Amino acid sequence: MGAKVSVSELGYIGIDTANVDGWTNFLKEVTGMEVSDKDEDGKVYFRMDERQYRFILQPSDHDDAAYFGLLVQNEDELDAIASQVEEAGITVTPGTAEDIEARHALGLIKFRDPSGFPLEVYYGAARARTPYHPTRASSGFKAENMGLGHGVIHYPGIREGVKFYRDVLGFRISDVGGVGAFMHCNPRHHSLAMFEMRPGMTTRMNHFMVQYNELDDVGLAFDVAQQRGDKFQTLIGRHPNDQNISFYIFNPSGWHTECAWGARNVDDTVWQSETYETPRDNLASMGWNHFRHAEFEAGLVVRGTHPGQGR
Repeated sequence: MGAKVSVSELGYIGIDTANVDGWTNFLKEVTGMEVSDKDEDGKVYFRMDERQYRFILQPSDHDDAAYFGLLVQNEDELDAIASQVEEAGITVTPGTAEDIEARHALGLIKFRDPSGFPLEVYYGAARARTPYHPTRASSGFKAENMGLGHGVIHYPGIREGVKFYRDVLGFRISDVGGVGAFMHCNPRHHSLAMFEMRPGMTTRMNHFMVQYNELDDVGLAFDVAQQRGDKFQTLIGRHPNDQNISFYIFNPSGWHTECAWGARNVDDTVWQSETYETPRDNLASMGWNHFRHAEFEAGLVVRGTHPGQGR
């Protein structure tokens, strides 16, 4: 049986990092996000729309996602989610007054999913007092009422993960593929995805995606990253499931950030979940292009004529 109350969006992501300055420059220069606040303890908050923040950088001695923040509509829904989580045998901790103030929210609970990944559910997300101003030329992000984009985590035992996020938090399955499961909680094709966690992995975060309003912004982000000398994980391509046109880049923590445009939306009244096979003999393996940058550098992909391509 599905959850009675569902979360409505991936509202924010906390990032633990030993390189706050590097992340700050990356988010400002490559993605175009705006710093909205800084705390005395070193936390840096980033905006991408009219919300007070969407990302929180936290100084740490390790680099990984610190938590995902999942939004609900009101206090009643927060109480209902807390009950659903507790009924699943997971301990829920109410947010302290300091926690709620730090998250610019009206209410908050904390818990860990069955694999131990930290989650926060909140309501009353604060809107900023001033308009959003990107730090470089940009049309802005597709975020309003759909969340910051999507987050993808490595999960030990995807079947168990899907069951929890579906039956307890109200996510719905968009589709599955050779690499994992993709789930939505609003019209965005997926706000959450899980890739199987392989032996030896120590980082839970695989990547987060931000979706621009215009395709040109993906190209501009790609060019800026090349000029900065950043390392790409893939070149530009299009996924067969969500149909985003995007590229993947290594962020300062060593995992990935996806800059995207053009995803299709989910209409739950007609949506049919699908399965996508991963062809093992295809270098792209993720849709058209999305060639691995290492394969490009090794000469396994035909080089184009763009003067900076593959740098």
